[in-house]
Amino acid sequence: MTFIVYSDGGCRGNPGISGVGAAIYFSELSPKQISQSMVEKSDFTQVAELSQYLGEMTNNQSEWNGVLKGLEWILAHKGQGCDVVGVVDSELVQRQIMGRYKVKHPLLKPLFEQFYFSGWPSRPARPAIFNAI
Repeated sequence: MTFIVYSDGGCRGNPGISGVGAAIYFSELSPKQISQSMVEKSDFTQVAELSQYLGEMTNNQSEWNGVLKGLEWILAHKGQGCDVVGVVDSELVQRQIMGRYKVKHPLLKPLFEQFYFSGWPSRPARPAIFNAI
């Protein structure tokens, strides 16, 4: 069983008033069987739609909070042991998750640490993640 999390965050101004959204889908396929074209079509069964006002923060903090919002829903409703494919439109978040960029900014470090300590795979076994169009 695989959950596909489409997440996004944004703010008015940077920093500014922020919010996040996440749509969570389910598939019987394994992450290795899920292709970029399937992700682009959202060819899965939707199980949740989430949004939240965050107050004032940067756009990058908002993007990270969108990813975490989706993860929190999966952990609360399905527990650990689920495969997850993340879909984000933030190149920074994608590359930080995949280990291509280091997380240096002091406001992003706690979000990155929460990502790994909340039940996502450890760094050597990163989740599959696609960049949204």
